[in-house]
Amino acid sequence: KSRSSITNDYIERQTPGQTILENLNLLPGVSFTNTDPYGNSGGNLRLRGFDSQRVSLTFDGMPLNDTGNYQIYSNQQLDGEIISRANVNLGTTDVDSPTASATGGTVNYITRKPKEEGGLEAKATYGTFNYKRLFAVVDSGVQGPNETSAFVAASYTKYDKWKGPGELEKKQFNARIYQPLKDDDFVSVAFHYNENRNNQYRNPTMAQYEQFGKNFENERTFVTPTVRPGVADSAPAANSNYHGVRINPSNTGNLRVQSSFAINDSLRLTIDPYLQYTLANGGGYTTFREIDPRLRGTSAAAGVDLNGDGDVLDTVALYTPNNTNTWRPGVTSSLLWEIDEDNRVRFAYALDYGRHRQTGEASYLDADGNPMNVFGGRGGPKVETADGNHLRTRDRLSYAILNQVSAEYTLQALNDDLRVTAGVRAPFFKR
Repeated sequence: KSRSSITNDYIERQTPGQTILENLNLLPGVSFTNTDPYGNSGGNLRLRGFDSQRVSLTFDGMPLNDTGNYQIYSNQQLDGEIISRANVNLGTTDVDSPTASATGGTVNYITRKPKEEGGLEAKATYGTFNYKRLFAVVDSGVQGPNETSAFVAASYTKYDKWKGPGELEKKQFNARIYQPLKDDDFVSVAFHYNENRNNQYRNPTMAQYEQFGKNFENERTFVTPTVRPGVADSAPAANSNYHGVRINPSNTGNLRVQSSFAINDSLRLTIDPYLQYTLANGGGYTTFREIDPRLRGTSAAAGVDLNGDGDVLDTVALYTPNNTNTWRPGVTSSLLWEIDEDNRVRFAYALDYGRHRQTGEASYLDADGNPMNVFGGRGGPKVETADGNHLRTRDRLSYAILNQVSAEYTLQALNDDLRVTAGVRAPFFKR
């Protein structure tokens, strides 16, 4: 295996708020490209030519690749200030990598432990494009007779897009409680929540670039629709490119438990359950005629008056995001048997159970052309159809279930100059 690592000493010296994947760019074989200077818009990861859908990304051993398409979302990762280290396997996966798609390598980063000494750390950062970031973490230090320790951290980032109108905003909260037990045994509970509110970057055609330059998006402003009773009004065509509906909101969070217990002098058991949550979409803008069959449904009504002008003659723009909501419980566990100083065996089991709900509830735009709720009808006012239902563009439920067993043998010989690892991995995946 070819394995590389970076530690917190290096991460601390990089641009505050930058995604951990950008910090891995110095490693041979790793290529990460950001969509913007500070990382809130996401990016693209490659490991020795393999794209991100073929790379296993794990956070404290918990899989982060999307359960639907195995993508990696770099703008939703843990704040660098509380990452202890990040490891990269290039060209091969660990035998116990808990993902059905990992063939090109693995990236795993680890949350730091709470510090033994209590204290407060705070940072404020300012940069071009009106970049502003605040970060703070409070460590409790070791407390009480059980030597419990904890930290709580929060960050807020906001800045302008480097081309075109719109902003990128991010909020994140983290906490961890660490409880040592006898000898090297321990139990840890950690919490993570990340919220992104981003306007997307649009890719111009050559003709648009030649006409407007890199700031061509500034030419697309919201045009207030005309509303006239008894007249067939249309939604202005230019509004389909308005930056207020080209957004990428996401709410993600997880709860992680880690534990390690010595059964005897040669056997150790680790059990790490987790629960993940995701709600996200890529924005959306669709025009509907008020007599559209999807609005009438099973009703005999002529249509639905969407803009309130008293007729059903118009074509009206609605906000139509495709929401993805995932609940994802799982567990990774290992039984480690140290036969002697030079021989070790590890047996592992992983369960990853993704409930993948995809809905497209339409909602309304406000007077300025912005969504009344960034998650459409899921969180805001729904568009009621004539037959009493609500307008939606998709309605799907799927499950991605991984059960995986693996075994690994490690031999160290010749005064540790030779190390041989052999393993077998059997993933059983069902969608």
